[in-house]
Amino acid sequence: MAVGQAARQIRVHVPAPSDGGPLVLHEIEVWGSRRVAPPVHHLLLADLDGAGRQSAIACTADEVVALEEDGHVRWRTKLPEPITHVSCHDLDGDGRHCICLGLLGGELRILSPEGELRQAIPLPELVRRSGDIFYGLMHAANGLAVWQRQPDGRAALAVGGYSLVVFLGPDGEMLGHSWADGSWQTDLLAVPPAQPQGAQLWVRNPWNHGICIYQGKAGLDPSGEVVSFGGVQQPMFRGLAGVIPFVTGPTVAFGWIEGSESQGGRVLAAAETGVGVLSVPTREWLWQNEGGVPIRAWTASPAPSSARRSRALRLRMA
Repeated sequence: MAVGQAARQIRVHVPAPSDGGPLVLHEIEVWGSRRVAPPVHHLLLADLDGAGRQSAIACTADEVVALEEDGHVRWRTKLPEPITHVSCHDLDGDGRHCICLGLLGGELRILSPEGELRQAIPLPELVRRSGDIFYGLMHAANGLAVWQRQPDGRAALAVGGYSLVVFLGPDGEMLGHSWADGSWQTDLLAVPPAQPQGAQLWVRNPWNHGICIYQGKAGLDPSGEVVSFGGVQQPMFRGLAGVIPFVTGPTVAFGWIEGSESQGGRVLAAAETGVGVLSVPTREWLWQNEGGVPIRAWTASPAPSSARRSRALRLRMA
């Protein structure tokens, strides 16, 4: 290759691993004299300090940048592997939010509000040590949620892998796991403890297997339930209460609808080819639409005062 000269084409040859393992090519960077903005794969807002000020968390393939409200860079950090998941959570119950990052290969890396490394959890190693997983993989954290809190406010996390949900304790230790019906478990949603169905965990994957609902159980002890694969029993840290079919495709929306507590809670679920509202108590669709114009974004907001008596919602599609 001639450096400093114009090239009509670039050919890249990437040999497969000599040990016969899989080859996964996620991104190619071509360096040149022209500056280009790196693609932003993840963007979210979080009150890092718990002071009511929102910071923007932007992630490229392998870098995290925290921006202040005025746009100035608060901190930035480079990561050793591509990012597969990012979310922000209050892990200590003090209002401050940490940044939880899933990295390709399976590590869960947690950064403090100041961008410093708080904890690195080797999920694949924890799964391997368990020795009782016959179906399910953890090579990348695809989704994450706080599934339970201790009396002192500390959070326990649940992480979605491939056909697997891993349950962690407040110190990051692995408490157990549950098989999930479907592939990559990308969206995890915990029912607030105040609800009658509290401590349930709703988990969606982008296949039409749909939404897995795990039984609620107080405390950090295992459920004692198992799932059988051809006579081989695999423990279920939280039992699978049911699966709600839904459309295939990446998640556009999957979250609680504010103001629905009096009805036991409702969940807005949307993907590219379908959208609907689920009742938490009945686990049934209140309404659902499939097909038509591809959906890129959905939001729910309170209906005008004239419609509030009917508990209606205004939904926006983009």
